[in-house]
Amino acid sequence: MDRKVACIGNMNHFLFNIGRYLADRNFIVELFLLDEDDHFKPSADIYYNDVRITITQTNWSNHYFFDPQLPQIILRDLDGHNFFIGCDWSPAYLSLVNKKLNIMVPYGSDIFYYPFYKIKDWLNLNSFKFFIKNFRQPPAIAKASYQRQGIEGTALFILDYLNPYYENSFKKVRIRKRLYSTIPMFYIEECSPVKIRLDCLELLKEKKNNGTLLFYSSSRLSWTSKKFVDDYKANDLVIEALKQLKNSGFDNFLFVTHEYGKDVDATKLLVKNYDLSEHVIWLPLMHRKEIKQFLPLIDIGVGEFGYSFYTYGAVLEMIANRIPIILNYKSSFQGSSYFVGHSSFHAETSNEIFDAIKFIIANPAYAKAAAEFSYQWYNTEVVGRVCKSIEDVYSKRMDI
Repeated sequence: MDRKVACIGNMNHFLFNIGRYLADRNFIVELFLLDEDDHFKPSADIYYNDVRITITQTNWSNHYFFDPQLPQIILRDLDGHNFFIGCDWSPAYLSLVNKKLNIMVPYGSDIFYYPFYKIKDWLNLNSFKFFIKNFRQPPAIAKASYQRQGIEGTALFILDYLNPYYENSFKKVRIRKRLYSTIPMFYIEECSPVKIRLDCLELLKEKKNNGTLLFYSSSRLSWTSKKFVDDYKANDLVIEALKQLKNSGFDNFLFVTHEYGKDVDATKLLVKNYDLSEHVIWLPLMHRKEIKQFLPLIDIGVGEFGYSFYTYGAVLEMIANRIPIILNYKSSFQGSSYFVGHSSFHAETSNEIFDAIKFIIANPAYAKAAAEFSYQWYNTEVVGRVCKSIEDVYSKRMDI
């Protein structure tokens, strides 16, 4: 009997790459795209079509939530499926047609904000554009109630331990069962069959051949305000650490990052004030398939330092490419269920980031071994563990 799975939503490439790993395990996978940003579509992840995955672009978000035609459209699209993995608004859409998720892989807002949406949010001018994009429908409060209903009926959540702040927030959501694990959001393959010439790729190759130490961060630049926990990345600490590196006499390095986030201009000013302009390469926001082309050249990855998070996209990109990475993660790991976690380098201050950089430079063999250990951890504890859990839920068909 064919094992069919419907994956709904693709924020952070979650479901496309889970789907590819499930296809490796002989599942028949159909990915239903919701209102995805361009850089979270499958075409942004790979240069070729993975013919094992059927991709369907829905138009659900183009309809008012209580449009009488919407349930018919959802049921038509999902015809032939009875096993669902989802994120984003998928719990609400399934609740609307009296179906439930078997597994949810939340990315954040879908469990921390969407289920608790209030009318006062419309009056918050600071987030008006956000809500226009994400809610659109006037009866969004009712949509939020469907989201809560869908979440509470979901059989299994796959969500790593976050940090004390978010764990307290998560208690407001009633869930049935939780697997403490990150999501395999990066699909490991030998290389993309198609390689595209990038100007930055040729430059980085040249620098690498000249012995330049290459740092990279794909994290959104957001550090001037601590108002929102999920918006404070403390990227300025990285710039301060690189200033220390230069002042220590180590001058042959480049920091590669993107013009991405609300504090790009503030970061550029900081770079200029610290006399680091010649040590920073600014790239535009890029698709992951382009980023994959230069990741093998990177020596040290840099994560976030505002709040402790054990895993997220920028971390897993490094781990899946055997790149040692520095990030703030210890308080999150202490609450996780991993007996052995990834072997990355912890830091919370600019001084600690600088110390980690010095250690990696002085101990290249250790750093390489740590990166290899983390790579194996990703394959076993993330990909293997998550796929086994999905297979278990599928075979048992949990009573939901």
